[in-house]
Amino acid sequence: MLKGYGNLTWETLKKRPRKDFTAYRKRGIVKTKQKEIFRISKKLVKSKNLWERRFAIVLLINFTKDESLTNEIREIIKNVESDKEYYVQKAVEWVKKKLE
Repeated sequence: MLKGYGNLTWETLKKRPRKDFTAYRKRGIVKTKQKEIFRISKKLVKSKNLWERRFAIVLLINFTKDESLTNEIREIIKNVESDKEYYVQKAVEWVKKKLE
């Protein structure tokens, strides 16, 4: 799914209870793959699976300091701002706070 991400594939991440932590902690790798990460995030944010939606949002945290990406991040988040799932909402709030 994400070239250059080592052995950390989506199949591996699905087995881990702390997928969001993994996404956040791999920021060095993730930052070099911004376009691919955003493409994946835009796809996963529309998933029926709440954990995939949450993961899609948490992936964006590493890019919140880059002001040139703020509008694109906000556009992705719009897809789940009214999501009823608690954990998706927590991810949305987390990213919004980082954007401030």
